[in-house]
Amino acid sequence: MACLLPGDDSSLVLITSRVALHDPDRITLTELDVLPADEAVRILVASAGVPAEEATDPALEEICRACGFLPLAVQAVAVRLRFEEPEELLSAMRETYSPLLEIPDADRRVGAAYAVSWQALEAADPLQAGLLRVLAMHPGSELEVEACAAMTGTTARECRRRMADLATKHLLQRQGRGRFGFHDLFLAYARSLAVEQEPQERWDEVLDRLFTHLLSRGEAAQVALTTGTGDPEAARTWLDRERTNLIAVTVAAVERRSPHARRLAAMTHALLGSLGATTELVRIWSTMRDTAETDHDRPSRADALRGLADTERTSAT
Repeated sequence: MACLLPGDDSSLVLITSRVALHDPDRITLTELDVLPADEAVRILVASAGVPAEEATDPALEEICRACGFLPLAVQAVAVRLRFEEPEELLSAMRETYSPLLEIPDADRRVGAAYAVSWQALEAADPLQAGLLRVLAMHPGSELEVEACAAMTGTTARECRRRMADLATKHLLQRQGRGRFGFHDLFLAYARSLAVEQEPQERWDEVLDRLFTHLLSRGEAAQVALTTGTGDPEAARTWLDRERTNLIAVTVAAVERRSPHARRLAAMTHALLGSLGATTELVRIWSTMRDTAETDHDRPSRADALRGLADTERTSAT
């Protein structure tokens, strides 16, 4: 078959791919991230025909943020913006767990793009596809390698290697040393796959491993911080990085009626109580109170009421 590209240096070919290409002698790689906020707003305004005097509305940037700053999503949402006020559209997008569900055309376009990547992964490497579904079960916003290793039942080294491979395929994003994450919109897509394709028993198994891991790490950090034994500085660094995950995982444990819920809530309260995390702790204890009342679980309800009272007392001092 004749070569379709010239063999000399007279032509420049631009190739776009979600998968990293490896041919350093012939290819110059340029990593593209999502759009900067100002550029996303510019595209939204131009595509929707927003008058110049309205182009500074703060809701426009929030709409772009809800689109994950993806050009495909921003342009699709712009169609709706031609007929709706920015605040109304933003409010509608925020009412669903995945903002684009309110914009069916945008949801279809972005979903189709993700489906291509997912189908290619599932066909080429079912093991990695299974890993991705497991990672999507994590309730938090960031994926710490050690926690994900616990979820998958692998070593941290193996899990890190496999997560790095998913990052080269742009199915995960690097978020610092030993940490990865999903793009917000792809996370909603990946979780929907996990719900559809993984049985409830698998969810229970994976999340129980995560709850157990976080309890072990958190209680060790609590000992280091309160007694000064071990490595308090490492404990503080871990707590700073895992604060958001601690809240999300603890709430998930409470909502799922996990046997670990009460210990997780007490541990998280002890770790974050002195850091001004009033809103987050109220969320945990309120969720536990409500589930306990529904289940007629008196011990959990008592824990929740004590936790709420202590949080209120601490915030008032």
